Amino acid sequence: MNIYIENGYCVYLTVYRGNKLPPFYIGSSSVENVNFGYHGSVSSKRYKEIWKHEVKFNNDLFTTKIIAYFNTRREALCMENKLQHCVQVVNNPLYINQSYAQKNGAIGRCGKGVLNSRYGAKLSESTRLKISNANKGKASRQGAVLTEYTKTKISNSLKGRTLPKEQIEKTILSRKANYVKKYRFTNGEHDILSDVCPDGYISGWSTPSKSTRKGLRACTNGTENKFLPNCPKGWWYGFTGKTNSNKPKKLGEWLFVKDDIQIFCNDLYLFCRENNLNTSKIQMTLSGKRHHHKGWKCIQLPPCVNWETPSFISIGNNNGST
Repeated sequence: MNIYIENGYCVYLTVYRGNKLPPFYIGSSSVENVNFGYHGSVSSKRYKEIWKHEVKFNNDLFTTKIIAYFNTRREALCMENKLQHCVQVVNNPLYINQSYAQKNGAIGRCGKGVLNSRYGAKLSESTRLKISNANKGKASRQGAVLTEYTKTKISNSLKGRTLPKEQIEKTILSRKANYVKKYRFTNGEHDILSDVCPDGYISGWSTPSKSTRKGLRACTNGTENKFLPNCPKGWWYGFTGKTNSNKPKKLGEWLFVKDDIQIFCNDLYLFCRENNLNTSKIQMTLSGKRHHHKGWKCIQLPPCVNWETPSFISIGNNNGST
């Protein structure tokens, strides 16, 4: 004796009183669905469209009666399969069913990976073309603004998620395969990023950023400052005033001493570059943190000379050190 289970499952018989379909259909579902007017789902090519039309426009022609109640979905599926085989619904013209119920049906069945019925299936070129043509002209979701509720829902679903190690390795390999390292090149006026150096370009950047000056020299004509590969006529090496990076040049009076050599100059950076010296270490000799750098010591003098152009004044035997 079956006991009525309000939230359980059941096997039902649907009776059709029209003339477009066979009169009977055996199925299983939840008790709640049947109580709310569910008559069954037909997916066969033979009856699918007719069934949908009749349910929608002639719903009064259908009557569904529950045959048995069950606690689990599996029990209901087993009984549905047993009844369908008893009356041979597939070959019986009195039944709408065109297949037998699966004991391991959609509910509770794993459909991932190789267990999926579409696993390994590939679309043909004609099918892809049909899908593409069908989607043309449809509004896309690009630029759509998500509501705060949707954002929160997506965020909560992704929290604590960890990708499998194989997936992470696959992503890394894919990025490495598509990555092409690019370098900075300039012709003094235009900057580009490329994996090879084009003709007329040199390695470096024409902007005054310290990390991108490679291959270029600071040049000035007294009023305009530029980074150029070579100093043109009427220009000299160095900057006047401040650079584009707003870093003040070390213009003033500087005395460089090495053994019996004494050199006066007005541009500390330029002197260091011309003599292959490290500017930071030379400045440490000013503060007394270093005794010398490559034998050179630097002394800052009070301004007393009006320098028209960056230049060096040597006192003593410099032996071409500048």
